[in-house]
Amino acid sequence: LLGLLGAGLLVACTAAPATPPPSPPLPSATPAPTPLAPTAVLLSPTAALRPPASAALSPPASAAGEVPIVVGQGAQQLRGQGSTFALPLYNLWFQQYTKLHPTVAFSYQPDGSGAGLAALQQGHVDFAASDIPPAAGAPPGLVQIPAVAGAVVLAYQGTGLPPGLVLDGDTAAAIFSGQIQQWNDPAIMALNPGVALPGTPIRIVHRADASGTTAIFTSYLAHVNSNWQGTIGSGETVAWPVGQAAAGSAGVVARLQQTDGALGYMGLTTAVQARLAYARLKNQAGSVVEATVESIGAAGDDLQGDLGASVVNSPDPESWPIVGFTYLVVDHDLHTLPDGAHAQALVDFLSWTAQDGQRSVEDLFYASPNAAVQTQIKAILRTLTYRGQPLAVP
Repeated sequence: LLGLLGAGLLVACTAAPATPPPSPPLPSATPAPTPLAPTAVLLSPTAALRPPASAALSPPASAAGEVPIVVGQGAQQLRGQGSTFALPLYNLWFQQYTKLHPTVAFSYQPDGSGAGLAALQQGHVDFAASDIPPAAGAPPGLVQIPAVAGAVVLAYQGTGLPPGLVLDGDTAAAIFSGQIQQWNDPAIMALNPGVALPGTPIRIVHRADASGTTAIFTSYLAHVNSNWQGTIGSGETVAWPVGQAAAGSAGVVARLQQTDGALGYMGLTTAVQARLAYARLKNQAGSVVEATVESIGAAGDDLQGDLGASVVNSPDPESWPIVGFTYLVVDHDLHTLPDGAHAQALVDFLSWTAQDGQRSVEDLFYASPNAAVQTQIKAILRTLTYRGQPLAVP
């Protein structure tokens, strides 16, 4: 889930808990069941919906292990594909928006940021969702709009593993590179004094698909550990030296739940919904922090001006260190949509997500872009066109 125009416009068109806002359960106790929106809702599509092109969307039971979403029965179907990192929020947005605007319907294939961007470039979908910062290189003609900031957490489960373990960047890099192989390794014990840890092997689970969640996590490891940066690097996919591959966030969750001593990475909302324990982390300032709306927002506030900048490993002492933005990605000119009415419907939805849609984000443990970024988003939306003609921005 890429290029900048002006002082922050992401338009790359060279070629043509009894606390303030709701926050997740503290990892010091096993996360309690939380009444969140389901990660996928499959409703019966109607004949009025444009069927997704066979080359565009993966078949049901997608390559990323997620259930395709179809929401609403309106004639103006908007087709999307991509991120699983923010899937809980996108799914909620689709449901909320179709209730307000029953003429609109959504189909969305959650099979990873890389697949979503590829489908958009090929003209198979109307929008993509990507967790890959625009600075990673914008495909020509695409615009990336920051939606929300979210946390990637290190989730685990196993006999004798208490919730709320503490890890830091160097230890995480050593684990995922295979240098640390047991839960009672001295490096882990040193970060958790007085905690009895079993000698269970650490069984790594990582994503198999091109994933924005992987891009965020490996970018963090590359920022904090020079050995990781020099040998493995960062990106949607990397050559993992150890571990088992699983398709999509759902695949990682399933593998963790079935494997004693397993450790994997995923979005915070996914971990909470799956009731998995996840580690606290020592951030750049040396503070041991938990993944909460507040700590995500502290990192997200680093995004200023350059909307493609990475916000991992923030220097803010209150920040969660593994944070990334998820972006809604569209063509600068929405010429692939069937008509101007569909193009206007997409712009209306994008504008709603940046305004009224933000009211729901903290309930799902995401953080809204700061005021300066929201101003830039409005400017981005005003640049969108349909076959060269401007579109109204609500």
